[in-house]
Amino acid sequence: MKIKLSLFLLLIILPFLSFFSCKKQSEPEPIVGGPVRVYVTSTFDNSSLNNIPVTFECNGMIYEKETNGGMAKIDLDAPKQCTIKVNFSNSVASRNNDYIPSVLENIALTGNNEITLDIVEKAKLNPDGYSWKELLDAYRGGHNGAVNQVWVKQPEKWIVYDPNNVLKQYSDPKNNQVFNNIMEGFRAIQEYTNGFIIAPSKDKVEIRYKEERTPDGAISFKITDGEAFEWESVNSNNEIVRSRAGANPIFNYGNTVVAELVSSVQGGDNEAGRWIEVVFMSGKINPIDRIWGDFNYNKRKPGSAIILDGQYGHLYEIRIKQSQ
Repeated sequence: MKIKLSLFLLLIILPFLSFFSCKKQSEPEPIVGGPVRVYVTSTFDNSSLNNIPVTFECNGMIYEKETNGGMAKIDLDAPKQCTIKVNFSNSVASRNNDYIPSVLENIALTGNNEITLDIVEKAKLNPDGYSWKELLDAYRGGHNGAVNQVWVKQPEKWIVYDPNNVLKQYSDPKNNQVFNNIMEGFRAIQEYTNGFIIAPSKDKVEIRYKEERTPDGAISFKITDGEAFEWESVNSNNEIVRSRAGANPIFNYGNTVVAELVSSVQGGDNEAGRWIEVVFMSGKINPIDRIWGDFNYNKRKPGSAIILDGQYGHLYEIRIKQSQ
């Protein structure tokens, strides 16, 4: 009887032992070290960059390399917390002064990582030799530390607020010069962002004759009797969640409608850059506007920042904790 009972228990236990044995064998071993590769490219043409110094500062240890074939590699013997500095001079190589250096701070590396980091050519962002402070104030906003703040998805609504009933004076509120001037501003947003934000057709624009708070997910424009303004609201990730602008579009003197609307979709300051030719002052988009709009919207993530003078020196980028 005891033998039969033991056999019975064994038959019950064996499947469980087999299950746990298989599960243990199928679980991957934790990564404890290995190669870390950093690929360095040029921002606008995506070409590989050679002879660029790359420094890894990991748990008190410093590893200095330079790119060869566009790549720098170190081997870690265990997971580490690292700061990666690209195009800062080190004992192995000198920086390439044509490009703005970049820093990735406090990255958790397991020793089995591939990171692609592009660095931007100075002449691309500043072809005319303007003051870097004025450029950053205009296109990034000195008031927010030159942090990139942009929309990350298409606006859900486009709204025109008309509290003074200007559009009601026309037989067709959406087929007149006033509304056409506003649509010109919406199209300028599309041009500035290099197509990231798609301008709406007229039938997709709401007209509201009572002024109210712009809802999240909306870009709005207020028809004013002369006041001009713009602002944007951002979340904790530096993503714009709603934009608002206002001006008098009846005559659209100086293309103020364009200037205010374009300024409302980037974290910069349309009152800055008075000594440089920018859309926020002229209402006309020119080549440098297109470059910065493309750079902010399509080449950089929200939260990245260009620092004029900081702990790593003069004119460098702080990048968020992911490859960009």
